[in-house]
Formats: sequence, structure tokens, C-alpha cells
Amino acid sequence: MDEFKTDKDILLEIINTSTEATQDKYVPSSSFFSSICNFFLQIMNQNNCKYMSDITTFVSKEHMEIYNNVYESIQIYSKGRYVDYFKRVSLMDGKCSYNAYYSNKNTYLREASFVDWCATQGKCHGSIMYKTLELYKTAYDFSIYPIILQEIKPKTIIELGSGNGASAIWMNDICKIHNLETHILSLEIHDIKPRLKNKNIIYDDKINFIKGDAYKIEEYFTPSLLQSLPHPWIIIEDCHHNTYNIIKYFDKFLEKSDYLIIEDPDEVDTSNKIKEGLSIMLFMKEHHNDYVVDTRYCDYFGKNNCSFPDSIFKYIGS
Repeated sequence: MDEFKTDKDILLEIINTSTEATQDKYVPSSSFFSSICNFFLQIMNQNNCKYMSDITTFVSKEHMEIYNNVYESIQIYSKGRYVDYFKRVSLMDGKCSYNAYYSNKNTYLREASFVDWCATQGKCHGSIMYKTLELYKTAYDFSIYPIILQEIKPKTIIELGSGNGASAIWMNDICKIHNLETHILSLEIHDIKPRLKNKNIIYDDKINFIKGDAYKIEEYFTPSLLQSLPHPWIIIEDCHHNTYNIIKYFDKFLEKSDYLIIEDPDEVDTSNKIKEGLSIMLFMKEHHNDYVVDTRYCDYFGKNNCSFPDSIFKYIGS
């Protein structure tokens, strides 16, 4: 997405992007957020302003909190969809974007408060469930992943950290709905197949659950296996262990437009004595020219309101 010269340009782009291509007047034509943007755009037009900062004297106290939220959003939006990692993440304090509960947080952290974000996985009534299994996704992720799968159309998904198998089964069902020929390889240190069998959960043969240790990643995803898997790929690292070595290993096999998603990027990489949240930062210091953060997905519901803050990467290397 191109950069824009004025806040007014950006507000118009947000409104136009969210408008549905429909002539049916009975169908809503925009999102709630674009309606809010349109409210401020009208104030700007009435007062012949091009920048939101010029209308603060015309905005009521009741609307100032909304104003601040919209203003922050358009500053993010103006940077475009694909952004260099280090334009999103600060090197100054050595913390990744996930650590929203630190008191000295900077502007690159989550828009939602830490508690509000935690509650999106299920607050008082347990985790989001899928086919009687805990899905361990937030409400944000539950909406974003189907969009990712529809748009990227992966032929291969490599999931590291199967959990109880729910996410692989869920993603496979989404792919089937959209007629995608996608194979999923999902690694977990425990054998999850007996539990799925005990719960009478039948899953597609396009899912291959692998019992294995993430610290021995090359034993389960050998070069010959990886070279045989069709692209585009989506690699999802959700095991919270050995992240640096994992992404460094898979980096050698990625092709242009493959995606790498790191969930909960605050793990402690004990094998390399890397402090929490620094595995991605260390890797990107060496390879950030080959990757961009896809902010369409990270910021779909506000900046980093997801389980993969600043860590949905599109590979642009060669």
C-alpha cells in the first residue's frame, strides 16, 4: 500500500477499503470503524483541514478518546502494509512487542491492554473450543487465520506445537471449505493421536501429526522432505522453544511469498541462552532484508491485537 500525504487521504483510504462492492442499500456498506473515520473526515471537511491535529479544538471532550485512537491508527496505516521489522520493533529496550505488560512500554506494543488481550482467549467461561478440543486461539486469531488462509492459499502448512491437535484440524477444515489443496504437518513432543482417538475425533488424512522434539527440528523436517513440499508455505512456530534455531533452519528452504508466523514471541530459548522475546530480534538483525512484517494481519483489529505481534512475516528474499 502506498504512503499518503495527509491524514485526510488516509481516512479516505480506510473508508474506501472497508466499503463493500454492493448496490444493495439494505446491506451495510462499511465497518463501524470506517464510520468513525467518516465522522472525523466530515469535521475536517467542514473546517477545511487536511490533518487531524488541526481539528482538536472542534472535537468535544467526549470524543477525544475516540479521536486519539483514530489518530494513532492512521499513523500506523500511513506506513503501508509491508514494513521492515525494525520499523515496528525498538532495539532500545530489548523487548519484543509481546511484552505489553511492561510499564515502560513504547508505541510499538499492543493497542489492547494486557488483561483485555488475555481475555480474548476466554475469560470467565474457559477457552474457545473446536470439536470438543481447546483451540488456544484468541478471538482475534480466530478471525484472522481464516483471512490469512483464504488470501495466501498455502499448499503446505508446517505447524510447530500441535498442542492437542485442535488448531491443525481447524485450519484443515477452513482450507477444505475454500477448496484449497493444503497439507498440514504438525509437530508436538507428545503423541497426540491416542487422545484424539479416545475422543472419537476423526481428522483428514491431509494432516500429518508428528511426535518429535523441536530441538531436533532437522530430524523431522529433513532437507529432502522440505524440498518435496509444494509452495506457498505457511510456517507457524507455536512451540515456544528453540525459536532462533527453528527459523534459521527453515530460512534456507523458503521461497518468495512464503509466510512465517511466530505466535507468542516471548519464549525463552534455553539452548542458545537467549532472553525472552529476543530470538526473533536476533534472527532479524541478520536477515531482516529478506522479510517484511505483514501489518494487514498484525493490525487487523488494531495494532498487534493478536497472538503474533510484529511476527507475521512475508519472505521477500531470493
